[in-house]
Amino acid sequence: MFKRVGVLALALLLSLVAAQDAESTIRAKCAAEWPGDAQMQAFCQRMQRDAVAELQQLDRRSGGIPDEAYRVASGRCATDWPTDFSMQAFCLKEQIEGYQAVTRGPYSPLVDVKPEEALVITQRCSLDWPHDYSMQAFCQRQQVEGLAFLRNRPATVPASTWERAVAACEWDWPNDFSMQVFCVRRAFE
Repeated sequence: MFKRVGVLALALLLSLVAAQDAESTIRAKCAAEWPGDAQMQAFCQRMQRDAVAELQQLDRRSGGIPDEAYRVASGRCATDWPTDFSMQAFCLKEQIEGYQAVTRGPYSPLVDVKPEEALVITQRCSLDWPHDYSMQAFCQRQQVEGLAFLRNRPATVPASTWERAVAACEWDWPNDFSMQVFCVRRAFE
């Protein structure tokens, strides 16, 4: 019983210290951004406090994603925006959306992505952006758009000419459909 009360008291104390740290960060940030403008400082502080509340709400449920993924995303945003809680909240929502897109995998209504292509895309994007789910999702979209381009030969280009250009670019960029597109476009300039 005493152990639980002690743990609860410690958690409450740490929460209070974090809230005080956030408040001092907010005041310093808004004063630096809007020197001499009390009205804008007050507005800035309200926006930052709202963002702190939003971050706390996301923290309570790990943003609806697995705890480890949330920890990575949250840490990234706090590191990127240490004194701007509004940007931390924006960044964290972007990371959560990115994580959800990444877990769905590479997809487009424009092209049927084969399992082996999906694996190449997923591996490439996770290696390029290991701790940034938003960029992984963006990378996957870029790669799938590249795949769609490569599979849709323009009617003005003969099939054999297109296939030679695509094959040459696949050789140069074997696991990067986006760079293959760049290469093919250059071949037809």
